[in-house]
Amino acid sequence: GWPWDEASPPLPPRMADGSPWPRVSIVTPSLNQAAYLEATIRSVLLQGYPNLEYIIIDGGSTDGSLEIIQKYAPWLEYWVSEPDNGQAHAINKGFQHASGEIMAWINSDDSYYPEAFHFVVTQLISSGKDLLIAGVDVIEWEHHKPVIRKHVSPLIGPPIHAFPIFSNGRVEDFFFTQPSMFWRKSVWEHTGCLNENLHYVMDREWCLRALAKGAQVLTLDKPVARFGWHASSKSQTQNLAFFYEASMMYWQIGTREGFNRQACIMEAIYAYLRYAQSSLQNKQNYYWSQGNRLRSFSVKTLARMVRKLRISLKKYAEHQRKEIPINVVRNP
Repeated sequence: GWPWDEASPPLPPRMADGSPWPRVSIVTPSLNQAAYLEATIRSVLLQGYPNLEYIIIDGGSTDGSLEIIQKYAPWLEYWVSEPDNGQAHAINKGFQHASGEIMAWINSDDSYYPEAFHFVVTQLISSGKDLLIAGVDVIEWEHHKPVIRKHVSPLIGPPIHAFPIFSNGRVEDFFFTQPSMFWRKSVWEHTGCLNENLHYVMDREWCLRALAKGAQVLTLDKPVARFGWHASSKSQTQNLAFFYEASMMYWQIGTREGFNRQACIMEAIYAYLRYAQSSLQNKQNYYWSQGNRLRSFSVKTLARMVRKLRISLKKYAEHQRKEIPINVVRNP
């Protein structure tokens, strides 16, 4: 099954109007993900897309990843295996070698569905939008086979920002799903590269900066990528770090051009309350497991107070979003 022995039907060398397919540049950052890396690579190379540029930036893996990359080296535009300064740095390094008109990155434990590039390119061209975010299926690997656990859609879920954080009052309602995000090269040129000081929310921060620069977004429910959920994945093991960094990110991004400082501070507080609630819940569970019922109850009470405060702030954010002037058009 895909992505091991099935390939997408090859596209004709030119589009229906006779023009060449725009080049698609994909970057994969990786570090010691040999268990999942080959599935990622094959999901890119077996797309049947006639104008593909694939780049792999490995951080100096020691688990057999290098041998996997070398196996597919003839079909790669560029690859390197050397120490780097983290995921954002690796992705930025990769895009320095990219020349495509449409860009994206896919992590080494995620993968694309068949014919994803064909779908994305035609949708971006026909819509005239700058950035596309589609659906994602969350998978777990069982006996070397992917099992879909849930479908995540940008059309369903909490919005990428709670408060109206943009200085022009722009509001976005989509749920952010990075593995299915593609954009035009012009967006990368106007927005700049990823913030290498961030390790958990660099994708969200970059997307917010792109929106502040005026990028128009097309959101679609159809899944084009699969998000790998496993015991060692960053998203599963480091939620507290994610919430804390998100809080700091919103605090700092408010000083940038295109952002509303006051709304960004409120967004930072909202993210920090989620961090505090999760941290307290972890402590509550720890004390309970140690038999300290009194301390567990005290921490549980405090966690409930934080949760109520976060819910109140969420309602305030929803009210603020409704107060947007009528002449400000929401992105469809």
